[in-house]
Amino acid sequence: MAKRADDEAEILALIHAHRIALWTNDFEAYSKCFVHADYATRWFATRLTGIYVRQGWEDIAERVRRQFAERPSINAARAYKTTVENLRLRLADNMAWATYDQCYPMTITGIEQPHTTKEMRIFEKHDGEWRIAFLGFLDDYAEYLDRCLLQLDPSGKVIWQSPSSAAALKADDDLVIRAGVLHIRDRRADQQLHAAIRQAAPLVSGTFNMFPSAVPIILAAGED
Repeated sequence: MAKRADDEAEILALIHAHRIALWTNDFEAYSKCFVHADYATRWFATRLTGIYVRQGWEDIAERVRRQFAERPSINAARAYKTTVENLRLRLADNMAWATYDQCYPMTITGIEQPHTTKEMRIFEKHDGEWRIAFLGFLDDYAEYLDRCLLQLDPSGKVIWQSPSSAAALKADDDLVIRAGVLHIRDRRADQQLHAAIRQAAPLVSGTFNMFPSAVPIILAAGED
């Protein structure tokens, strides 16, 4: 029983250590959290960014190094305020898996509110220490904020849209979905839109996490 309690405490500490390292841009600490093997896997799914699969420690490490170098830490304070809730942990000799809710504060329109993500981990013990072999992350952030969002493939086909987006499109004079593809009724603006979508596609596939960016498309004034 004492060994099990020790393992549970070590795994919970590892869960927190991984998040803190990621949110404070500490690559050395982040590296210590993972199994360094070609089967190490990270699944990431959110309404804002879609689904991403990172396979193999080398791929994960390269992308997170780039993110740490290019983007300053924006979550350092939240990293230490976050809690793990509803932890379900199964242990074997040198493997374990867990599901849990990760609860952290977010600031929305100037007000700090709680937010929850669904998490899964598969752990392996190497040289007496637990490491992450698989990481799964689910976040329904878009629905939580009720944002107008569309997820597109490289051709502009709509893969998913938020309920508020569907309602907004019905009342929009410029944006329209034809045969499942997003278009702007103005031909020149539509060409700019699809050029931007094609430009964004390889950038998304090469990232660790996706971050918002923007391309302006100017529409000529209509009759009104």
